[in-house]
Amino acid sequence: MKEKEVIICSAIHYPDMLIELVHKPVNIQSGTVFYAPRHHQIIEIVASTLNRKTLGNDIQGFITNHRRFVGRKEGWKIAKAAGQVTTDKSTGNSLELYSEDLY
Repeated sequence: MKEKEVIICSAIHYPDMLIELVHKPVNIQSGTVFYAPRHHQIIEIVASTLNRKTLGNDIQGFITNHRRFVGRKEGWKIAKAAGQVTTDKSTGNSLELYSEDLY
């Protein structure tokens, strides 16, 4: 039986960055995905070590325990179903996951 999917950390997919990583998400075929507890940490690491600023085609999302990269909307659905979210967005119009929703 497959274990329930949960969010494990924040991630950013840089589709045009060609750095070959051994442990990349199973559903990403091109580009590079970096992950850390929070999105701003990834941005700081990439900016300081690779001298690159975030570009418009970079996709902020999350990594799941099934080694999948998911966007903010799918991330919200997964985290909500797994009981991981600590915020109530039932009255808001944005059902997108942010790392702040998890901690």
